[in-house]
Amino acid sequence: MQAVTVTVRALATREFDTINMLHAIGKEIAVAAVNGIVFAIVLGSMAALWFHEINLGLVLGGAMIFNILWAGLAGATLPILIAHLGKDPALSAGPLLTTTTDVLGFAFFLGLASLFFDLMEEPLTAIPPQKIIFWIWCWKIHLDFLP
Repeated sequence: MQAVTVTVRALATREFDTINMLHAIGKEIAVAAVNGIVFAIVLGSMAALWFHEINLGLVLGGAMIFNILWAGLAGATLPILIAHLGKDPALSAGPLLTTTTDVLGFAFFLGLASLFFDLMEEPLTAIPPQKIIFWIWCWKIHLDFLP
């Protein structure tokens, strides 16, 4: 949400040109990457120690990195996109960021857990390549029609 606030302020004060915009987006992604890695290590370790399951810690850590990276990227780009469409980014960027972060974070956590734990149950050679490609493509969000 801080990325949204900083971006909306920069749009309101007309501080953005192409170079500044790319620099701000890059900076937000870098900060999000550092935060994501730190929180992934801390929370993934806590989950692994608490539940005595290292796989859960790895899944939680991977989902945490993705979620925080998405929040940084979307927080920096959504207000710019909304302003480009002629709408007020101060009103719509926050709810849109929160919604996409919640939905994508939850989907990625479930998809990564499903993929990771399915791969742990079967040897990798027993899984058809098209199934692995499909899992990666849509993060296998518990689609009931998949075997």
